[in-house]
Amino acid sequence: MNKRLFSLFLLTVIASLALVSAAVSFDILPPSAFTKTINSTQFTIRNTGNETASFTIPSNIVISDGVNNLNVVLTSYSFSLINGTNQIINASISSVDFNKLKLGEHSKTINIIAINSTIGSNQTKPITFSAVKSFCSLGEQGSDLSVDVDINNKKGYGEDTEWYPLDEIEIDVDVENTGDDDIRKIVVQWCLYNPVSGKCILDDKEESFKLKEDGEKTVTLNFQLDPNDIDEDVDDYIFYVKVYSKDVDFGEDALCTEFSENINVVRDNNFVVLNNVQLPADASCDSEIEVSADVWNIGEDDENDVYVMLTNSELGIKEQIDIGDIDTLDKESFSKTIKIPANSTSKTYLIKMVVFDEDDDVFENDNDDKAEYTFPIKIECAAQIITNKNAEISASLETAEDQVKSGNEVIIKATIKNTGEEKTIYTLALSGYEDFASVKSISPITLTLEPGKTQDALITLQLNKDAEGEKIFSIKALFDSEEVEQQVSLSIAKSGFSITGSAIGASLKENWFIWVVVAINIILIIAIIIVAVKMSRAS
Repeated sequence: MNKRLFSLFLLTVIASLALVSAAVSFDILPPSAFTKTINSTQFTIRNTGNETASFTIPSNIVISDGVNNLNVVLTSYSFSLINGTNQIINASISSVDFNKLKLGEHSKTINIIAINSTIGSNQTKPITFSAVKSFCSLGEQGSDLSVDVDINNKKGYGEDTEWYPLDEIEIDVDVENTGDDDIRKIVVQWCLYNPVSGKCILDDKEESFKLKEDGEKTVTLNFQLDPNDIDEDVDDYIFYVKVYSKDVDFGEDALCTEFSENINVVRDNNFVVLNNVQLPADASCDSEIEVSADVWNIGEDDENDVYVMLTNSELGIKEQIDIGDIDTLDKESFSKTIKIPANSTSKTYLIKMVVFDEDDDVFENDNDDKAEYTFPIKIECAAQIITNKNAEISASLETAEDQVKSGNEVIIKATIKNTGEEKTIYTLALSGYEDFASVKSISPITLTLEPGKTQDALITLQLNKDAEGEKIFSIKALFDSEEVEQQVSLSIAKSGFSITGSAIGASLKENWFIWVVVAINIILIIAIIIVAVKMSRAS
């Protein structure tokens, strides 16, 4: 019994090995890609099995770019091969159909089936047909030009290969002549390609320049990603650059090299930003400036009740500018007149602009970038007498300049003018003097003036004994809860005392009578002392 089982098992193994050795097997030498200059190709099938096999291949294959079709026609699509033999199959396309394809590589994969019905064996293998349409019109040609591209998102919210609408892009194209001859009329051409529409949404070219043997040149491309050019249903684009020569000795069909990079155009759900902001770089006090900007919705959703806040606390600016509704990839514009106060200080200010949504939240993208902007403006105020609509102050020093010394009194004359249209009562006051002087008097302290009239007031200060150097204080005219202020500068010298021959001589000349009395008194004192001494000796 055991012998019978073993014999059956052995027969089964032998039969299986026989079937395996007789199984269908084949290899494929794949076709090359179709290009502008290659519209026919071929591939080879080799029967590597031990039996004859029948092969079935579609007679017509379609390579599609999503819109356009490229028909591939095969010369042989049904045949048999005995073991160890080959079959060469030709494949061809129409150049007209190829020209309609979009840029890039497009492919179609099919299955080739080999069958031996006698032994009940078959095998299936895939084969891929591809068509490559280059940015170079005939594909890359020659090897004397090399190109290296550096993409930089110079100003915007995205990264180097992830761009938001309105981002400002700078791209350096380094071109090198690697050949042995000078190359003239070199052109750098670029395109931001929409693979869905098959069109360049942005394109331009820089021409032309010459490169000597081993010469290099960097061409810098600058552009802004215009939201009007973006397809709201497309996120993935391709940036192409090609470098070629227009010289008759070369030409694009003989010398062309290219570069491509995938670009992702980023659009968050909700993001509204400012662009093309216009405001003057400088302005003067008591003037008006015009501020304008485009408000772009670069998000994926339509927005309602958008508004912009324009502020600067130092200038007292706080303006809400209502923009309203903005559809995706659309814009609204505004223009606003801003008043610069007359009493502004001459310096540079920062005007802040912030874009808010209907919930009073600042627009913010997924990278935490907020729609907040600051713009500098330099305010210049002319040096002049401080005035307003009701009054004007000027001041002059009445005390001789060489007497403005520590410890001395100083008199300043203040002149007040009523520049308004009504009779006004002014009260004078001082500030900023406390560290170097005290006020002895202000006369008069109150003035009543008709429109256009002026009046003087004398201000007497007692300078401190340690006062010295340049000192500044203010004269104020107070009226109707308002005030006008004028700064006054004093240069205080330090007082001193010394005795010299010339000083003594001058004193004798001017006060001779007093000095005679003093001399007589001294003589009398000396005489009394002498008499007293003699009397004491006599006793």
